[in-house]
Amino acid sequence: MSSVVVFVDMLFLSILTPLLPTYVSRLGLSDSEAGLLTSAFAWGAAAAGLPAGFLAQNLGPRRVICWGLLALSAMSVLYAWATPVAILDISRFVQGICGAVIWAGALTWMIGSAPVERRGAAIGTVTGAGAVGGLVGPAIGAVAVAVGPEWLFTAIPVLLLGLCLAVATSADHHRFERQSVRTVASAAVGRPLVEAFLFLGVPAIGFGLLLVVAPLRISDLGGSASLIAGVYIAAAVVEALLAPISGHWSDRAGRRTPYLVGLLIFCTGLALMAVTDTIAVVASVPIVCSIGGGLYISPGFAVFSDAAEKSGQDCTCSAEPRDARVPRGDPADASHGGSSFTGRLTNP
Repeated sequence: MSSVVVFVDMLFLSILTPLLPTYVSRLGLSDSEAGLLTSAFAWGAAAAGLPAGFLAQNLGPRRVICWGLLALSAMSVLYAWATPVAILDISRFVQGICGAVIWAGALTWMIGSAPVERRGAAIGTVTGAGAVGGLVGPAIGAVAVAVGPEWLFTAIPVLLLGLCLAVATSADHHRFERQSVRTVASAAVGRPLVEAFLFLGVPAIGFGLLLVVAPLRISDLGGSASLIAGVYIAAAVVEALLAPISGHWSDRAGRRTPYLVGLLIFCTGLALMAVTDTIAVVASVPIVCSIGGGLYISPGFAVFSDAAEKSGQDCTCSAEPRDARVPRGDPADASHGGSSFTGRLTNP
């Protein structure tokens, strides 16, 4: 069930990717405004990451997941029919908060049930499900480009309400120890968790740029919304396949090796985007980066979870960094990514 919840969360994150050029063309967004719209989800997730993890720990993961799904349903309808850019930004920001709550509940639920020796594999399975959600999201976004986003986003709450009912009626035998705000805050600023957070936060700078700059550059070079969707679908397939593999690898060989290999590949992909204006190469960048991301994300989460346990925390803190930084991308870099993109978009 945790995997299904994360799948839906990532679907909502990635659904905007092929729609972004359409919004830019229809609403006349500047590059900075396009970056802000893209990063609004990440800003909401960053703001809610710590509170969401704390609530999942103290109130129970199923309850907070249901709250997040209900609020996400309402925000989906608002996003469908809003026309002012400010309302779109606000609705995406609140969707990010909902995503933080959903992810925190799902990961807390999963880690609380997984033995330590299989934690990397369990995290890999859930992140793989998220990657599949990232696969379906662009496909749905491409459909929305063709038929219009209004009715599609209005229909999505039917899926969310059904999932909410399934979560509410699922069995949960794990009991979580309640922790005070002071205890969690003290652990969050301790050296083990700060260092583990950097394992995830630093590469997220590249993810933030990738979420904005890659689709805009593909569109500027003549690529259609269907091409953008296809690229991100392929990238999600690669990540979905590699995440469980890297999780098993990190359980057997340690966290550092798969993390460093994945980070090297990811940086290579970003370098390719910086040195070429060929559409085929630019379109391949998200796929190359997804190979690196698929290898480093699972061990990165496992490092954070291990550090949280050593700091005396249960699984709350391990649910927090994904909401704030990975793989949605650093929100500041997503918003500045639009500003760093030069040139105007052509109609998709």
